[in-house]
Amino acid sequence: MANRGFYIELENVERTIREIGLFQIEKRENVKKIIKKTAKRVVKEAKARVPVDTGETKKSIKAKYLEGGLMATVKPRLPGGWKAHFHEYGTVKMRARPFMGPAEEVSRNDYLQEMRSEVNR
Repeated sequence: MANRGFYIELENVERTIREIGLFQIEKRENVKKIIKKTAKRVVKEAKARVPVDTGETKKSIKAKYLEGGLMATVKPRLPGGWKAHFHEYGTVKMRARPFMGPAEEVSRNDYLQEMRSEVNR
């Protein structure tokens, strides 16, 4: 018997491609929402934990969004955050009083759970 192969007919290819694209857009937007929500929480947690000083460091803690909102960094920003690393890591004359690390740690599990749910959805 000769191998005749097989034939597949695809219907509505354009529609399927369009729907896959919409799905990707929706998933991307949901991921951006999770990132923004987490960044806001880290900002709030860090501000609550920062050692009380003149308030300059606390006011400097902000989120910055990159890659169209698919990435965020949260940290004390200049000029007000210039001494944040002294608090976070300590100096030879001052013990460390971390606030950024603990703020991130508090938010980590919720972030990972939400992101896993979104990716698996």
